[in-house]
Amino acid sequence: MAIIISSGVTHFTDAIAQNDIEYESLGEGLSGGQIIDSIALVSAENLAWRVWLFEGAGHNHAAADSTSFLGYVTFATADGVRIAGAGNYHYSLKNLGLFYRSTTRKLEIGIQNTSASGKTATSGETGILTIKVGLR
Repeated sequence: MAIIISSGVTHFTDAIAQNDIEYESLGEGLSGGQIIDSIALVSAENLAWRVWLFEGAGHNHAAADSTSFLGYVTFATADGVRIAGAGNYHYSLKNLGLFYRSTTRKLEIGIQNTSASGKTATSGETGILTIKVGLR
């Protein structure tokens, strides 16, 4: 089993306006032939998110094609849960079963803000957004 974890300091640090997306290439050195089993997202802001998954790197709105597109998952604002009613919001999905066959050994992750309000740019803990992808 492998786990890809983004850094709240270096990944997904830009402000993300409504329906805009920020991409990061993660998982350097992954081997293909694995199953993406779970996605966990931690956010300082309770927003609605869509997480896009692609094989390889360098995707944008126009360049993504059917051979590199793995799938996406959607989190509503109601899916964000805080521990004891305070702190960051946690979102989680399991048993996804998305096949990752990449020969590029990278996973491109795009996080799209589908809320009416924008995500704040990261400054310390303000606007922090991290993602964890579980593979088996």
